[in-house]
Amino acid sequence: MGIQIPLNPPLKKGEVRAARFPPFSKGERLTGRGECSQTMTSPITPVVNVQCFRDLGSVEADWLRLVSAGAAEHIFLTPQWARVWWESLGAGDLRLLKLEENGRLAGLVPLMEKSDGVTLLGDKDVCDYLDALALPGREGKVVEALLRDGAGARAALDLFPLRPDSVLWQNLPQCAAAQGYTVGTEVIDVSFTLELPSTWEAYLGLLKGKDRHELKRKLRNLQQAGEARFCSGAPRDADMDDFLHLFRISRDDKKAFLTPEREAFFRRLARGLGDWVRVGFLELDGKRVAATLCFDFNGTVYLYNSGYDPDFAPLSVGLLCKAMTIKEAIENGRKTYDFLRGAEDYKFHLGGKPFSIYRLQITDNR
Repeated sequence: MGIQIPLNPPLKKGEVRAARFPPFSKGERLTGRGECSQTMTSPITPVVNVQCFRDLGSVEADWLRLVSAGAAEHIFLTPQWARVWWESLGAGDLRLLKLEENGRLAGLVPLMEKSDGVTLLGDKDVCDYLDALALPGREGKVVEALLRDGAGARAALDLFPLRPDSVLWQNLPQCAAAQGYTVGTEVIDVSFTLELPSTWEAYLGLLKGKDRHELKRKLRNLQQAGEARFCSGAPRDADMDDFLHLFRISRDDKKAFLTPEREAFFRRLARGLGDWVRVGFLELDGKRVAATLCFDFNGTVYLYNSGYDPDFAPLSVGLLCKAMTIKEAIENGRKTYDFLRGAEDYKFHLGGKPFSIYRLQITDNR
């Protein structure tokens, strides 16, 4: 089991600065690796170039540059994640918009065309957050490019799941409405996050009195039941075997969720995301009784999935395994713990703060 290498925190997002681009002319076709490439100038705006690509390899290097510059707010916006998802579960046609300003990379919108419309690259079943990528101060230009060229020959964009602080949710609705597009929004889910203090004791102090008492009581009961130990690190194949076994047996809905395709996706994540992936196990007398799959990215630990042995449910091993990942995140100096989407009770009990997740639909009825 390896140790995690901390990454630099993301840059803060800049203010919105809207720009207007002329539309592409009708009938433009794919040439070479890029499509719909057009340079636009005006007396009051810089030279802006938008290109649409159809394969990940064409934009991967630029995508990595945006990640390094802090434009990827979470792990689901990295090219590594996108490639694993696309090769495991992807369907439809890629439509990857790259924006340059004065010859310099400014942003990227990873999209895909499906039979029912154009949406962000990924799916809500396994990708908790999706968004566009924009360098600070370029958010307005990125959403303008998306409005002009994102839907291609189609008339609608269906964008989800979006955080309230995402580039698209913060900038696209008002920009689209101002240009006469029809804008539809809805809350589709809830997610939870926790700002981490510097010590475990300080974390316990943040919990409500009853939740703090229950967590301490459960920890004592576990210690009295046998020799308890939590360990985590980069997953080996055998670790993923154990994690997926515990995931599958913990609940009937998780067993149904874990199709062969999604199991292959989980295994590819473990191999494809490198040091960002951590699998954790709670052991009792040497037996692995609960497990977590987490991501450690840019100062945030993401609790992606978990499982436990139902025979040990009376000891609350599932909840305690999750609590140990919070303890480890604090000890490793991480700043944020993201429980990700879903309204499970344990997220409240472990101190998570809820926020809404949105869907944004843009239709051109002008």
